[in-house]
Amino acid sequence: MKRLGHIFALIADILAIVGFFLALFIAFRVFPNCNNTEFDYQAILVGIICGVFTLLVGWNIYQAIDWKNEISRIDNLRNELEKQLNYIHNKSDYNQAITYAMLSQTASAHFAPNENDVLKYQMLTKGIAALKTLSAFPDCNKEIKSLVNTLITGLSNSSDIHLSDKIKTDLILSCGEIKNRNNISRFDELIKTINRL
Repeated sequence: MKRLGHIFALIADILAIVGFFLALFIAFRVFPNCNNTEFDYQAILVGIICGVFTLLVGWNIYQAIDWKNEISRIDNLRNELEKQLNYIHNKSDYNQAITYAMLSQTASAHFAPNENDVLKYQMLTKGIAALKTLSAFPDCNKEIKSLVNTLITGLSNSSDIHLSDKIKTDLILSCGEIKNRNNISRFDELIKTINRL
C-alpha cells in the first residue's frame, strides 16, 4: 500500500512539472504579446519566473551553508566521541594495571617477614580506596555495605595483629576523604575498629 502511495506521489509530481511547462509554453507561444492588451503580461510572467529562480538559487545556497554547519557539528561530535573513547580505553588500561599491581603486591606480601601486618595494611588501604571510588557513584550502597562489613570482619578476625599509630592515623585520615560517609552503614564502627588496632 505504501509503494502504491509513492507511485501516485511520483506521478503527481511529474504531472505538476509537465503542467507548469505546458502553462509557460501556452503563455509565451499561444498568447503572444500584442498591442490589444493594456499591459505586458509576458514581462510579468518573466518577472515571476525570475523570482522563482532567485528563490531556488538562494535556497540552494542556504542549504549549502546549513550543510557546512551540520558537517562542522558532526565533526565536533566525532572528535568529542574519540576523546571520550580514548579516555575510557586509557582508564580501562589503568584499572587493569592497578589490578595487576595489587595482585603482585599481595603475592609479594607472602615473602615479607611481617606477612600478616602487610596483608592487613593492604586489606585496609585497598578497601578504603575502593570505598572512596564507590562513594562517588550513585546507587552503590549495596557494594559499599558489603565492603564495610568485610573490612570490619577482617579487622575483627585479625585483632591480634597491630599496626603503628602513624599508619592508623593515615588510614583514618584517608577514611575522611570518603564521600557521603554519613549515609554509609557501620562507617563509624569501621573507624572505631581501625582506631583500636
